Amino acid sequence: MIGVMVIGFFALYLLISVFVVGGVVGWAKRNNRRKWFWGGITAFLLYNLIFWDFVPTLLAHKYYCETEAGFWVYKTPEQWKSSLGGKAENLIPFGKTIEQMPLVVINPGTDSAIGVRKVNERVYKAFDIREIDNIFPIQKQTTYFADFDGKEKLAELIDFSSGYGNPMTTGGILGFKSWLSRDGCDSAVMYQEKSKYEQYLNNLIALGAEHD
Repeated sequence: MIGVMVIGFFALYLLISVFVVGGVVGWAKRNNRRKWFWGGITAFLLYNLIFWDFVPTLLAHKYYCETEAGFWVYKTPEQWKSSLGGKAENLIPFGKTIEQMPLVVINPGTDSAIGVRKVNERVYKAFDIREIDNIFPIQKQTTYFADFDGKEKLAELIDFSSGYGNPMTTGGILGFKSWLSRDGCDSAVMYQEKSKYEQYLNNLIALGAEHD
């Protein structure tokens, strides 16, 4: 439905733009002005009226993906287990996948953390998303594992999305700018980083499974 509305808007806007540019070119011709100059300026202004943020947003998203996205390990599961001083009796995993792990309400140190799930009695996984740019719609997405007691991050996956969101929910009228939407960084390198995140989760689960 939204796609049909966007296509309809594009068709209408293109039709209006053709008439406006044609009118300006006709005016320039009647008044001995440079019609290509005035027509080009008008077309440029009409384009930027809607698409002014298209190229800058894509470039900003690409920049953040190339410079800040990735997976960082601060403590491996084995290192974290060793830091417990042998107190690993409560490491029983709550599920084999994130979806099977129970949601919990805690204060993981950030107001925007959502989807907090218990990996085991001592470790939780949380997701944090926040706007990082006041001009272009770029969001930093952080998925991390942390210790319940010290709120110490064990590892984190940083990704970047773009766009205003669904126009029917959080995006508002700007949400119809669907051409700005990117769910995350899309590259072979980022695919490898996400695979490392999955492996880290599996290692955490396996660590707890030893005590089943």
